[in-house]
Amino acid sequence: MRTYVFFLKTLERADGFNRLWGSRGGCAALLAPFPAMDELSQRLVVEGITNWEALSLAIREVALPLAQKLDASGRAYRKLHLQLELEDAALEGRRDYPRPRVAANLESDALALARRLKIAGPVWALTVGAKDLVPAPAAQMHLFNQAGLPAQLERQGRLARAWDDLCHRYPGRILVSPPAPSWRERMLAFYDPWRRERG
Repeated sequence: MRTYVFFLKTLERADGFNRLWGSRGGCAALLAPFPAMDELSQRLVVEGITNWEALSLAIREVALPLAQKLDASGRAYRKLHLQLELEDAALEGRRDYPRPRVAANLESDALALARRLKIAGPVWALTVGAKDLVPAPAAQMHLFNQAGLPAQLERQGRLARAWDDLCHRYPGRILVSPPAPSWRERMLAFYDPWRRERG
């Protein structure tokens, strides 16, 4: 980061660069690093939640505005924090991620944290916090179907929720993908590429 800031300061001093960058429609302010932001969090007070369905709905209700804040700021998180306030205590779940997580993952990550906690009483409030914020990685742009993008994101969200519900409903019996083909099958596919299609 230090090298990046030094490079920017060097470029700002160079009049020729500013003229060249401006003549091509650029703005030197676009090269400036993001403003410092350490954490975003969202809190919700509820009325004594005692079952998983109501708790998952409350977590989704908290995660949606927090994800919108992350999207608006162009940030991704590396640490997630979930706090559930019970009558006499507070339960906390934390998770550190090796790579930045985008706002679309926030809901499923918060639900996964809640599943790990051993909740012994009704929940009266919950807080979800995203920490160690970094600039969000750029996603590939859709060239032709911009109108279908929200529908695609909604479908991905529904699939993720359905998967979470299946994992919760049938713990220990998670569906798995078919086993990978053996080394022999992969080598024979070089010789006969239509081997698998014949049945």
